[in-house]
Amino acid sequence: MLAANRRKQRAIERESRKEEQKRRSSQALDIELAKAQLEAEKTARLAAEMQARELGVQARIEESRRRELEATRRRLEELLEEETRAKQDEEIVRGLQVSNIFSSQNQLLF
Repeated sequence: MLAANRRKQRAIERESRKEEQKRRSSQALDIELAKAQLEAEKTARLAAEMQARELGVQARIEESRRRELEATRRRLEELLEEETRAKQDEEIVRGLQVSNIFSSQNQLLF
């Protein structure tokens, strides 16, 4: 009976060791999975931060280019206005010259 109890006790201890080994193995696997997931999240976060920085730089470049284009547009509008005024002035001068010519001719005729 004592031998049977010892066999049972050893069997229980072996089973207990096997269960403990399974539990530790499962915990180790869970820890490795958690580490891998954390590493993947860290990599994704770093990639997102890098993309955000790149987008920020790109936005600043585009804003600078937009301001440059607006300044160029304003300057072109000013030049167009100056050209339009110059043409109007030329038309006025031509009109006055024609008027003076007609006036001179009429004075010669009368």
